[in-house]
Amino acid sequence: MKVQEKIEMLAIAALVPYARNSRTHSSEQIDEIKGSIEAFGMVGSIVVRNGVIAKGHGTTQAIQRLYAEGKRLYPAPGKGQGARPYPVGMVPVLDVSGWTEAQFRAYVIADNKIGTNSGWDDEILAGELN
Repeated sequence: MKVQEKIEMLAIAALVPYARNSRTHSSEQIDEIKGSIEAFGMVGSIVVRNGVIAKGHGTTQAIQRLYAEGKRLYPAPGKGQGARPYPVGMVPVLDVSGWTEAQFRAYVIADNKIGTNSGWDDEILAGELN
């Protein structure tokens, strides 16, 4: 079993979207993700199994847009805070190739669904937005 303990850099062109990913991303949402990456840097990594994306389909599309615009990808805390850019065309990935097919498929669904199960504390949210 392959065990991965660190983030590695992989060419974005080598990433393959999971064909059965049921989560969708509008063009507007991809732009929102892109804006977040530009503002805060790349927080986290794309999760892949044998090069196939398990987590980060929208993020991958946003990064592809950044690169298509001739921009660079920066780790957190981002370009504005002096971070050095990642090599052109590269993205941070966490390789989970040790997972079985069933684990991979279950994770894709769980990762996409768990966040939608949460709610908001409206009072705290209002305070944060003010």
